[in-house]
Amino acid sequence: MRTDTIIGVVTLHSAPDDGGWFCVGNFQPVRVTAGVKAWIETTDLTGLLAAVVSDLLPLSAQYPWLRIELVYGAGLAQWSVTDGEGRAVMETAVACSTPNVGRRLFYWADRVFMVADEY
Repeated sequence: MRTDTIIGVVTLHSAPDDGGWFCVGNFQPVRVTAGVKAWIETTDLTGLLAAVVSDLLPLSAQYPWLRIELVYGAGLAQWSVTDGEGRAVMETAVACSTPNVGRRLFYWADRVFMVADEY
């Protein structure tokens, strides 16, 4: 396994056999899909990904499946997390210095972080 990118508290690794990425931080490894990797490369929001994954990791034991809606732009990034029943789990906002503006939907299932169309 070789390290590709360091994103804050999380390091992304790629395994040559399947092209997937893994996050390794202060917690257990997390799988990051090719869709998330492509989104990061397009938006250059690696620090934001680190913040979101860092928030999700402690929730893994209680919530094996989560829906994450991320809205970013105008110096702010906000994400809201709901569980499989649609109940609010958490909401967070952080400063985000990106010229990009957008909204993206992600899912978190069994420690795999993926874009919505990969689920």
